Amino acid sequence: DAEIYAPLEMVCVAEKIQADEGALSALAQAAEGSLRDALSLLDQVIAACGERLEENRVRQLLGVVPVRFLREMVEAIHAGAAQLVLEHVGELAQEGYELAHFAGEFTRYIRSLMIAKSCGAESTLLQVPADERQTLADLAKLFSEEDLTRFFQIMLRLEGELRYSLAPRFHLEMGLLKLVHAGKLASLESLLGELRGAKPVGKPLGPPPRATMPSPSPHGPVKAREPESSQPLASPGKPSGQLPPSAVTMGEAVSPRSEDPRLEAIKSMLYDQ
Repeated sequence: DAEIYAPLEMVCVAEKIQADEGALSALAQAAEGSLRDALSLLDQVIAACGERLEENRVRQLLGVVPVRFLREMVEAIHAGAAQLVLEHVGELAQEGYELAHFAGEFTRYIRSLMIAKSCGAESTLLQVPADERQTLADLAKLFSEEDLTRFFQIMLRLEGELRYSLAPRFHLEMGLLKLVHAGKLASLESLLGELRGAKPVGKPLGPPPRATMPSPSPHGPVKAREPESSQPLASPGKPSGQLPPSAVTMGEAVSPRSEDPRLEAIKSMLYDQ
């Protein structure tokens, strides 16, 4: 709007037209960056209003939302008042404003806040009335540069979607609610900073210890020991009916099992010889 406001002011001075700063600012906003459109709109407004251009009348003719409405929307977003934001959208629809046009105006207003935050309210990049500069400076203090950048990205995407939307009010409500909740989301940079600054708990992580392999034996490979049986083997020369010493526990003898009479006879013959 900086390249449009000054030529409009020069034309009004040359034509002896008394125009408020707000009226010229509304013309610059409605032209959306085109000087030819701005001059055409100026001719139409002069034909309707005469030699005195007042802001309220010009905004009503052009369908441009008043700055007060944009300011109240920003304050509602900062307060996290989703209900108030939806009520403002309903008020826009009732008064007959084009919602897609409002989205474009609000996008430019967010840009003005970004400039006021980054470059100061006295920057030449801001082409707004003098009394509006202080208001932009005060509103810009409510947000960080990251917040305003995030808002600007959301509004640019929303403005493009509204051009082809069959339900513009629903799209506008959803986009503004994203602005309400966007301030509650932590930025990716802050999360990465917290992860870098976090101290590890316990022992520091490192590669796992290597398993020590046994050194090779000089006498050749070592044979694996066979697992020992849980029961002792019967020693040769002893009769199978006799229990091993391990069968006696805590000094108590275990009685032998009763054997076959024929086996008893064979044993007696062997022992008698």
